[in-house]
Amino acid sequence: TLMAAALEPRLRAAVVSAYLCAWSESLYGIGHCPCNYVPGLARLADCGDIGALAGPLPQLITAGASDPIFPLTGVQRAFATVSDGYAALGAADHAELYVGAGEHRFFNAPTWPFLEHWLRA
Repeated sequence: TLMAAALEPRLRAAVVSAYLCAWSESLYGIGHCPCNYVPGLARLADCGDIGALAGPLPQLITAGASDPIFPLTGVQRAFATVSDGYAALGAADHAELYVGAGEHRFFNAPTWPFLEHWLRA
């Protein structure tokens, strides 16, 4: 979803579930499947930079407070970059971070109201 939000102009909103995290705190030192990374991309951008490219698309980032493979400190660092990018576009209110109790999972509670809000015709 993160990559699609940054590249696909037809999207009207995006929910990035349990993925946004500074790569130095997630992909570089924790075992992940190769589907989490585009080879060579880190020479150009970090995860937060890609999230910022989605602006001003409404974007909800969700994370687990105790996610062992996408640690909260890295999530917060990457989201700060996303927030800065959205603020520069005058769309600070279009990027949200939801931190839920638990580990790596999908969070229903914020997702559906967010999408309902932004996708209303």
